[in-house]
Amino acid sequence: MLNLLSKKLQRQLNLLEILFEGERCRLSQLEKRLASSGKTLRNDFIEINTYSSDIQIVTDRDAGVTAIFSPAFTKDHIYQIVISQSTEYKYLETILLHPKENYLELAEYLFISESTLRRIVKKIQSKIKKYDLRIKGLTRIVGEGQVIDGLTARLLMEKYPSPASIFNRSFSEAIYDAVILFLKENQLYEVAKNDPKTLCFLHFFIACRIQRFNKNKMGMEQKKISCFTFSFLEKNHLSHFSLPREEKIWQWIFDTEVIYTALKIRNASEQREYHFCISNCLMTWMDCLEKKYQLECENKDLIVQRCKEILTQPRFPEYILNDPSQTTIVDPSILACLYEELKGRMVEDCREKGYVIPELDSFVRHAILEILIDWPLLLPYIEGKENKLKAVIVTNSRKKQAEYIAKRLQEKLGDYYQFCVLPNFYQKERKLYYPDIDCILTNARMDEETNIPVFGISLFPNQREIQNLLHFYQEKYQVVEEKSLYV
Repeated sequence: MLNLLSKKLQRQLNLLEILFEGERCRLSQLEKRLASSGKTLRNDFIEINTYSSDIQIVTDRDAGVTAIFSPAFTKDHIYQIVISQSTEYKYLETILLHPKENYLELAEYLFISESTLRRIVKKIQSKIKKYDLRIKGLTRIVGEGQVIDGLTARLLMEKYPSPASIFNRSFSEAIYDAVILFLKENQLYEVAKNDPKTLCFLHFFIACRIQRFNKNKMGMEQKKISCFTFSFLEKNHLSHFSLPREEKIWQWIFDTEVIYTALKIRNASEQREYHFCISNCLMTWMDCLEKKYQLECENKDLIVQRCKEILTQPRFPEYILNDPSQTTIVDPSILACLYEELKGRMVEDCREKGYVIPELDSFVRHAILEILIDWPLLLPYIEGKENKLKAVIVTNSRKKQAEYIAKRLQEKLGDYYQFCVLPNFYQKERKLYYPDIDCILTNARMDEETNIPVFGISLFPNQREIQNLLHFYQEKYQVVEEKSLYV
C-alpha cells in the first residue's frame, strides 16, 4: 500500500531509507536514484529536518549528503514518521478507529476540502478492493470484520511503537498478558517468541478485535471451529476487559485463521500443486548461482520453505509501508538483474507445466530477498564479479582452518579476490566448478593435473604468498601501475 502515499512522501521515504543504510551520497547520485531535481531534494532535506527531531540531514561540498540519526533510532521509526505525515493514512486511521457522523465533519477534522476527501477515498478504494473491502459514504469501511481488524492492526503497528501508544495503558498491558497466556496454553509460544513483529501484530489485532466487540456485540462471525483452549479465563487474568468469560467470545477474538496465518502454521491441504514447480525452479537457480560464483549455500531448503510461505496470500495486507522486499541495501541494478533472471525462469517453468502464480512480480522480489538474507555471502560475490578473481581454497585439514585462511586473505586481498572454500574439491561432482575458477590456493600437493593456476598457501599466509597473488592479479588484468605489495 505504498502507493497511497503522495509522490512527495514516497520520495522522502526512499531518501530516508537510503541514508539510513549509512550511505554517503553525492547530490547528483540522489538526483539520479530518486529521479528528482537538486532543488526538490534540498526542499525535502529542509522539510524532513522540520518534522522529525530524531533526524538531521546534513549537506557538505566534500562529504556529500549524510543523515545523523538519534542513537535509539531504528528503521521502523522511518515508517512511523512518514505515516504520521500522510493525510491518506490519517484518513484511514480515522474511519477505522474514530469514525465521524458525516463526511463534512470528517473533512473538517482532517483539515481538507470535500474534493480532496473524495480524491483520497477514490485512491484508497482501488487499493483495498482486492481484500473485498470498500468505503461507504466516505466515512466508514465495510467488509468482513476479520479483514478490517487485520488491516487496522497492520496500520497501527507501523505507525505506533506499541498498543500503549494508541490504547489505554492498563488495557494494553492486559492485552499483552492475554496474548502470552493464550500462546503458552496452546503450545504456540515457542513458535512466536523469536519473532517480535508477529507478537506485536497479535497484540494489535487482539486489541482491535476487543474494540470491535465493544462497539458491536452482535457482529461476531466465526467461520471455523476453534481448536484453541481458554482455561486461563478461569483465573481472573482478564478483569481489565469487562468482557463476559464465554469461551465462544474469546474464540471469535482469537480468530483461528488469523492466528495460523500470523504464525505461519500451514496444513498440508493448503499446499498448492504449483509449489513443487516453484521449489524445483528455486533449487535449480540456486544451484546455478553456486556454480557461477563458486559459493556453497547451506540454507537452500530453508530458503525454499520460506519462499513457499509467501505464496499463501493473507486476506489482509502483510505490511503498509515496510515492504521487506523493497530493501535499499541492494544496488538497484543488481536487484533488477536478479529479478529478471529469476522471473524468466519462473515464467518458463510454470508456462511449460500450465501453472499460474498469483502476483508473480511480488513473489519474485520477496524470493530474491529471502535468498540474499539467508545466503549473506552471495551479494558481495555478485557485486565484485566483474573486477575480482575467483580463488578456491583447498586444504588437507579441517574446513574451519580453510575458512580461517579465507578470512585472513579477505582482509588482505578483498579488493582483488573472491575467496571460497571447497574442501571436497576432488570429488567428481565438483568438476563442474572448474571452468569458473581463476586459481586454486592449497596447502596440499595437487596430484590431479589441471590447467588452473595453483598457488601454495599457509595456515598463516605470509608476505611472499600474498605477493604472488597480487602479481597474478596484475598479470590477469594487465595492470600497468605497481600495486603496493605490503597490503
